[in-house]
Amino acid sequence: MTRHLIVRDQAHADAAQPVQSLTPPPASAPRFAVPAYFNPLWDPAGWLHLASLGPALSFAILNPDSGPGSAADAAYSEPIAAVQTSGGRVIGYVDTGYGTRPDADVLRDLMRYQSWYGLRGAFLDQVSSGRNHRGHYRRVAEAARRAGFDFLAMNPGVTPDPGYAELADVLVTFEGPWLAYRDHATADWTTGHPAERFCHLVHSTPPEELTAAQETARERHVGAFYVTEQSGANPWGSLSMQLAQAAAVEQPSATPLR
Repeated sequence: MTRHLIVRDQAHADAAQPVQSLTPPPASAPRFAVPAYFNPLWDPAGWLHLASLGPALSFAILNPDSGPGSAADAAYSEPIAAVQTSGGRVIGYVDTGYGTRPDADVLRDLMRYQSWYGLRGAFLDQVSSGRNHRGHYRRVAEAARRAGFDFLAMNPGVTPDPGYAELADVLVTFEGPWLAYRDHATADWTTGHPAERFCHLVHSTPPEELTAAQETARERHVGAFYVTEQSGANPWGSLSMQLAQAAAVEQPSATPLR
């Protein structure tokens, strides 16, 4: 996943009403994994929609400032609690620089998420896919587990060396635009693991193709996915139109976040 700077003064155009939890999905159904790279101060509706997903949300990725930033942001406290109370999980974004970022810097970011937001899950981004960096990621994963993290997602954005499956709870084996996703092939080795161990993130999807893209994701041995029509430098800067509309239609009477 490209490292995206978070723009704090962005206005959100979505005027959808606050919502409550959707009906939980069947146990075998893929769930949503949402890069929530939007601040609740300028997009409270987006975070309300995340809470409305309930158990249908596998995880939302918290990313205040291309990482945890230099200080806690109190605006996230209530939205995080709302998602967790509804049955979803919130995990913290950490850039790993494709194996070049020092272990100590990665762990510092992890501990900030734990200390500031009470998180026990992490989204390790820009993960190397080759076996030459597996030792580095093993050290990071083991240190994170010792520190109390019980959920680790790793994002190489492509199918990595099979050894990475030993290190993470979830591997993002595709991140990219819909045009590339249409031709994406599932690696044979992944089918030897439960689908819930894998995730796909698809952006730049034409609105008329959103339903087809979701159906394609469901067919490709993944337990979590996210499809959005958003594109550009940060396609994760607001919630997908389809997901926001579905959430708003389901339960339009929830209490807004204060």
